[in-house]
Amino acid sequence: MSSRTLHGSANGTGMEHGRLTRMLAAVCVHCTLCRHARQRQRGLAYMVVCKVEERLCPFCRAYQRVYGRKAHEPIPGENVPEDEKPGFSADLTELE
Repeated sequence: MSSRTLHGSANGTGMEHGRLTRMLAAVCVHCTLCRHARQRQRGLAYMVVCKVEERLCPFCRAYQRVYGRKAHEPIPGENVPEDEKPGFSADLTELE
């Protein structure tokens, strides 16, 4: 019997993914549209990625399998600039 289990690696660290799946996920990591959606969390790019990722894009599906989160979700620990967070509005009266 193999040292690998059916649902993950032998040491219990999680799923092992094939080379093709990791390569497809790498395309999503570097994709301009997906990267913009992960960083900004709003706008047209965000809406497109949310609608397309699971149904049409093999790169987004591979990203979800490898990283365990959807292609539009922010990367944990990565800060979004305050003025680019959803719902932010600059109060110009404070400048007077």
